[in-house]
Amino acid sequence: MVTPLIGCRRSESTPGNADGGAATAAFTPTPTPAPTPDGGAGRPPDRLVEHRATPHALTVRDEVVYWVEDVEQGGVFAASTGGGVRTLAELQRRPRAIAVDEAFVYWTSWHHEAGSIRRVRQSGGAIDELATNRRGPEFLMTDGASLYWIDAGTGISGDVVAMPKIGGQPRTLASAEAEAHHLAMDDGRLYWASYDRPKGDTVLRSAPTAGGLPATVARIHGTINGLTAHGDSLYLTTPRAILSVPRAGGSATTLSTDEADPRSIAVSRGMLYWINFGTRFFEQYHRDGSIVAMPSGGGARVVLAQPLDYPLSLAVTADAAYASAGLVDGAILRVPLH
Repeated sequence: MVTPLIGCRRSESTPGNADGGAATAAFTPTPTPAPTPDGGAGRPPDRLVEHRATPHALTVRDEVVYWVEDVEQGGVFAASTGGGVRTLAELQRRPRAIAVDEAFVYWTSWHHEAGSIRRVRQSGGAIDELATNRRGPEFLMTDGASLYWIDAGTGISGDVVAMPKIGGQPRTLASAEAEAHHLAMDDGRLYWASYDRPKGDTVLRSAPTAGGLPATVARIHGTINGLTAHGDSLYLTTPRAILSVPRAGGSATTLSTDEADPRSIAVSRGMLYWINFGTRFFEQYHRDGSIVAMPSGGGARVVLAQPLDYPLSLAVTADAAYASAGLVDGAILRVPLH
């Protein structure tokens, strides 16, 4: 089972039949070295898919990677280790977030007032439009029965929304949340971030997936770039640090500092994984990103892979970490964990 993906916060006035997909270079694994000690150089990741247009959010199920390419006429794609790219949907307006279940792939088509939620079978075929006229839908998740997302609008305020995965009337779980962004889920509760701009604080909020009054979990000074939930904790990335917060509420614990703009974060088998976006800005691209791991309770950090060119999103299974990276010449990357 894949660890849920939480993508990067986006700034905005902030994934036909599979057999017709574009060709991809053959997947050539490289030998897996011993873990790199703290401060080590890591290793170049395997390039599972190359030459893509702005790959953004991705997720993994049954050793198949699904992702969206966030351009004006983007698409939804799938690939496995050893196979070519399959095109599941094309000519989609700004596909930005993605989720999968046992049969379907779901995604958001972004527009500040005419966005939609769509799905297609994992084998490809007809596209179903499940919800329309949404205000900037992002951060899509599923628990197997329902879909959850944030209608972020123009970024000033947003709504947390739920809907049966087969379609139906969307339900608003929380409304008018200030600059709502990021979404995480565990044990029947949703968690998201709001931004208190006058105080410069991120407010972590929560509500039951079945509906109920939203509650404040914690307040963190500054902004966050990523959020996930696992066990009794929320894990989040800030521009320079990795933090944990009890899901029941309480103070934040700093797990790592002096990170290079950490973004997407995931948990698998007692380990935290995150993307460092990087520090150098060269020819409009960040070219020194990395994938980093450490025990979820804190401890020595390990650089698993670098350099990464403009890394955006991360998904982790029991065997590998996957990331989307690059803009004009993007790629889907894979790093074995054993």
